[in-house]
Amino acid sequence: MLHNALHKLLTRKLCFPARAGGEAMFDKADELKAQLERASVRVVTDYRDNYTPGWKYNYWELRGVPLRCEIGPKDMENGNVVLRVLPTAGTA
Repeated sequence: MLHNALHKLLTRKLCFPARAGGEAMFDKADELKAQLERASVRVVTDYRDNYTPGWKYNYWELRGVPLRCEIGPKDMENGNVVLRVLPTAGTA
């Protein structure tokens, strides 16, 4: 049952809000996006630079995107990615 719920969660949209940090960060986001798409996960990258990260988080949360993957300059240095699972209707 958990596997089924996780599968439903992963096959929905995943968004990557962009942060200031250079081309290497965008290249890494594209690389991760390609890996996830090969695994049949629908991915949306958000490279808009005229909005703050917080604005973009809110934008995608209001549209019901259940997962958010953040890649920032410090994450790039440490080789990390921040993944946030958002509460969905009936789970909060």
